[in-house]
Amino acid sequence: MQCFLCNLDKSETVTLWNGEEYCEECTGRVHKGLYAYAQQNETLSSNYQQFSNRRTVWKFFNYETIVVLCIIGFIGILNVPNFLKAEDVHDLVGKLIGLILLGALLFILSLMCRLVGEFFRTPTSEVIALHPYMDIANGKITLSSQRASLLFMHSQNIVLSLSVVKLQVLPLSYDKFFPPFADGNDERYCLLDFSECTEEAYQGIKSIEGSVHGYPDERVWQENPYLCFTACPFENEILKAFFDLLGRVRP
Repeated sequence: MQCFLCNLDKSETVTLWNGEEYCEECTGRVHKGLYAYAQQNETLSSNYQQFSNRRTVWKFFNYETIVVLCIIGFIGILNVPNFLKAEDVHDLVGKLIGLILLGALLFILSLMCRLVGEFFRTPTSEVIALHPYMDIANGKITLSSQRASLLFMHSQNIVLSLSVVKLQVLPLSYDKFFPPFADGNDERYCLLDFSECTEEAYQGIKSIEGSVHGYPDERVWQENPYLCFTACPFENEILKAFFDLLGRVRP
């Protein structure tokens, strides 16, 4: 088969998700794992499951740490007279250890209550289900959205040309479907940019209603036409490598 990029005949090539054949040498220049990943995945599909535990637990861990440290500090200030009355160093150390153990107990109880409350309030799986899913294959990108009713599940798909979609490496906060996971802008993800086809793409996602964190209306979508493709770091690398390869000019 002839490689689409280098125009050389190769004994083995792989079909990437734009529908063209590429050799292992050309794919290896952008990412050493792209060739093998494409062999195992005929369709490049979005994946958000890694959002479900790591970000949620870490977010509440930070919150509860701050709260408990404030409580410990307040209790410590109230117990300054008791510390001053300590008979010796061992007595003082014992009181400090008791204060630390009290703080640890408060931290564990507070974190458990927060996690249980959040689980029943906005289950992560529900938030993920509200996000449009995407598949890339044969030079097309398919946006899928689902909405549950009392009797059955409504589904709506829209197919766009891959050529009108760009890739941006941005903070997750740019994706307005993922506010529960968008705390902080340090960690960046591969977000698909639909700025060249905002109206067409919006038709494929407007059926998603009832988001507990607010559904992005058309004006918000036009200002931020970005959808996160995957939460997996490796798949983020693969997606970026794929778009880097698309941007390379044939010799």
